[in-house]
Amino acid sequence: MWQQSDCSVATATPINPSGCLHDLYTWVAVTVGWDLTGPPSTEQDTAQGSVAMGFFNMAQGDLPYLQSLAQTYSINDNYHQPFMGGSTVNGVAIGTADVMVFTDSNGNPTTPPAKVIENPNPVSGTNNYYQNDLSSDEVIDVTTDVPYVNCSDLTQPGVAPIVNYLNSLPYNPFNLSNCAANTYYDVNNISPYYNLDGSVSDDSNTIGPQTLPTIGDELAAHGITWKYYGEGVSEVNSEPPANLLYCSDCNPFQYAKSIMTTALRNNIQDLPQFYNDVQNNTLPVVSFIKPDGLLDSHPGTSTPPLFEAFLEKLVGAVQANQKLWSSTAILITFDESGGEYDTGYIQPLDFFGDGPRTVMIAVSPLSKPGFVDHTYGDHASILKFIETVWHLPPLSDRSRDSLPNPIASASSPYVPANSPAIGDLTTMFNF
Repeated sequence: MWQQSDCSVATATPINPSGCLHDLYTWVAVTVGWDLTGPPSTEQDTAQGSVAMGFFNMAQGDLPYLQSLAQTYSINDNYHQPFMGGSTVNGVAIGTADVMVFTDSNGNPTTPPAKVIENPNPVSGTNNYYQNDLSSDEVIDVTTDVPYVNCSDLTQPGVAPIVNYLNSLPYNPFNLSNCAANTYYDVNNISPYYNLDGSVSDDSNTIGPQTLPTIGDELAAHGITWKYYGEGVSEVNSEPPANLLYCSDCNPFQYAKSIMTTALRNNIQDLPQFYNDVQNNTLPVVSFIKPDGLLDSHPGTSTPPLFEAFLEKLVGAVQANQKLWSSTAILITFDESGGEYDTGYIQPLDFFGDGPRTVMIAVSPLSKPGFVDHTYGDHASILKFIETVWHLPPLSDRSRDSLPNPIASASSPYVPANSPAIGDLTTMFNF
């Protein structure tokens, strides 16, 4: 994704001071991004479809429910996935505003096997087929990503170009120095160390127990109720499994030792319980809701209209409870952009991102009606919103929610003058 975004201060302008040209999306996709079986000399497998750009024409009736939400409530058109990477790293950011590290069974950072350390240098004889991006010996296992990077070591493949670019910016990217020595950070998809019952997973493709502070820990410590409703949770361990569409990799709390080895793991519940809680007035103060793979709009398993149907049911259920609806904000987003082409400004914050724009719609009787907010944000904004409303501190000194709110001018509303900075979404509301 760094390669697709093609960032250089040599191409910077006043309205695009990061110099990210966004001009290599199609090229990266064609040369390596959708090739899961080997270098270009071998058979190609496009998996989720070689479509460089999806276009939905709302003037012709496409995505009518999303359009109605955006026009009725408030949408942010400067909201981003926080990290250049896959669904796991960006999904976890919604609960931590930080990146995970490879650990041993005690949660201590350690060195992963060489086969899962990223090497984006090209294979000999190709111009862009990465040496190590999927776990492989003779045959690539397409279910196993290569997620780890030691960004403290400039001799590691692919590290120096990103660090050199960040050092060339006119401000100091946040946490650039926090790439700890001998620490391998997760930048791609990886499975949780824990099963839903708190036992250790027998999956060999796990990251190890994580000790990053989560918003769940912070809320619980201050007596604020919360739940994570992951569709399919209750069906994962049934015999036979009734639903294989629950996304454990998307659940930021299933990686956390502080959650999964304590009673807090009971806060992870199935989607039907959300509707019961709405109806029975037992909904917690903060809820995270993840539909299963059939309804979440993910390419290959779902479609945008199916996600719309899910949203319409969810929003309708909350609105039907007028007491609940009167004091509720529903924040709609995606874990990541999916590598789709986009021209929106990217604010480099550290080695890991920010990434391209994605969706943020604030549905609430308190959100500014028909408002388009330009305040720069990413998934840390969700945590900042929670922390602002309930007067909580940031999760840590290095998590993105500790960044200041953006200060931007009327002539350049998309670019924070005080970079690095992340909004708290309150600019989308009339409180």
